[in-house]
Amino acid sequence: MRRDRSVVAGEFERLAEKYQVVGAQAGLLRLTGPDGAAAVELATTGILNTESGAPVIDQALFQIGSITKVWTTCVALQLADEGRLDLDAPVHDALPEFALAGPECGVTTRHLLSHTSGIPGDLFNDTGRGDDALRRFVAGLRQVSPLHPPGDGFSYSNSAFAVAGRLIEVLCECTWDDAIRDRIIKPLGLRHTATLPEQVLLHAAAAGHVMAEDGAVTRANVWGIPRSMGPAGGVSATVRDLLSFATIFLREDTTVLSPSAIRAMRRPHKPWGLGWALDRWGEVEVLQHDGSTPGQSAFLRVFPALGCAAALLCTGPEADGLAREFFTGIANRLNIPGPPTFTPLPGTCAAPETGTYVNGESSVRIDLDGDAFVATLTSPFPIAGATGRLRSRLEAIRPGLYTASHPQKHGGEPVRFSADHLMWGLRRFNKVLA
Repeated sequence: MRRDRSVVAGEFERLAEKYQVVGAQAGLLRLTGPDGAAAVELATTGILNTESGAPVIDQALFQIGSITKVWTTCVALQLADEGRLDLDAPVHDALPEFALAGPECGVTTRHLLSHTSGIPGDLFNDTGRGDDALRRFVAGLRQVSPLHPPGDGFSYSNSAFAVAGRLIEVLCECTWDDAIRDRIIKPLGLRHTATLPEQVLLHAAAAGHVMAEDGAVTRANVWGIPRSMGPAGGVSATVRDLLSFATIFLREDTTVLSPSAIRAMRRPHKPWGLGWALDRWGEVEVLQHDGSTPGQSAFLRVFPALGCAAALLCTGPEADGLAREFFTGIANRLNIPGPPTFTPLPGTCAAPETGTYVNGESSVRIDLDGDAFVATLTSPFPIAGATGRLRSRLEAIRPGLYTASHPQKHGGEPVRFSADHLMWGLRRFNKVLA
């Protein structure tokens, strides 16, 4: 790969400072010929850790967070290609330990990978650091009630990918970490990618940084997420390795995935793909995913028709603003329309109602403040930021559809009301009946 530092024409450092990003890596990869050769442009800025002052270098690992879900999906599709996994058979058939509260729900692997399973999204139960972490997590789901019947709705679910990871463990007869290493990391020759903290420590690595209540940016007091959530967000990598992973979807190279599996991941499933979020910038198809862990953020955009991919990895509290300007710059470089500023999920809207709405361990409280609706999101997961609580004024877009504005989400978070639930961004919250 050719290397230079012209990603945003000298703007990268200024943008990072503007959005209080402590340290970041960014990159743009483009295929350069029919032989699949690629040219990559990289940029780095800032430091890895405010306590140490170590500079960001090309070889430093950042947490890619939920972009990991695409990696987990790739392994599941490999197993389907091998005839070892039926995406449309009940998960319980291959994983008898899996069950939710209530009657047998018939969740399939396809439901897990497309966020249509109904499993509450953010059950970040820490089941320990051992190789049995996923097994223990799945066993605990027997007490959890689904948000909706499988296939009968959409709600972004980290927990569903923990189940998918356990399914991979059973079928591969190894840990999820080993499956990722043997089936993706090694075949692609990724030298700066890891899934466990003890592996990350062998490299330079970024710490998370968050905004304290007084507005100061400080190092996060935790690093990473529980091992039980590894299949949903446990990969750490450099931006170069992340872009190398993205080439799977540019070359349709059978080294990792078959062309039919790649096409399956790009096929809409109410409205997600398998693993990927699907979008269009103008008329150009974009495969995308973001990731968030305590104090770190990751963004990946893949443009199959253009033969290119762009990625941003950073640490700091307002990374979303940096990402928007960075990808707008990439769109200008590619001569395509920039990312849409507001893309709510399709569906009908109902009149908003005050009250409490829940999704697993997270909740949204809707109140009236004069003539305006105010939403308070409480969550143990980074969707609510460092404090675990976000209070936002809802601004009307049209009846039943609002945007919740807060510093960590530039452009706002879409909030859509339905008869018995609301959608906060990609997550469904069911109304608590009085």
